[in-house]
Amino acid sequence: WLHRGEAPLSVLCRNAGKATEKTPSKYRCPCKPPDVERLVKKNRKKMKAFILAAGLGSRLGDLTKNKPKALVQLNGQALLGRLIGHLKSQGFDHFLVNIHHYGHMVVDYLKNNHNFGVQIELSDERSLLLDTGGAILKARHFFEGNEPVLIHNVDIISEVNLKEMLSYHLKN
Repeated sequence: WLHRGEAPLSVLCRNAGKATEKTPSKYRCPCKPPDVERLVKKNRKKMKAFILAAGLGSRLGDLTKNKPKALVQLNGQALLGRLIGHLKSQGFDHFLVNIHHYGHMVVDYLKNNHNFGVQIELSDERSLLLDTGGAILKARHFFEGNEPVLIHNVDIISEVNLKEMLSYHLKN
């Protein structure tokens, strides 16, 4: 019932004392929920995502024998390309991708696809795989500032509406 006018104003609204005569003060919130898209465009130039793609993919067996997990195909599309496409459709335009196992293939894949029309930085772990915590520590420059950063594993397949998730995060 968050911000839908179904709960008492004292629970929902910062402006509870400003209800008008036309607004039943117990049940209607005079506030408008934030326009998340406007907020994102106004306050941030970039929506950032860190894609963890350096893993060995050992549980995938032969699928990763000669290529990185990020380039394993699902319905004719590499996992990395599918994820970048999904995140791009949700408004993300600045990415950091860590690489290790067959990292040169990921570099070539991104280059051949013109970085999918977004800004992509690489965190090169080819000399030493850092695991999740080490990868985040190495990439700490990417987290500077106050804007949220999504951290997403390349092998997680999801159609979650990230705009709604961001909206909820900004409201709370």
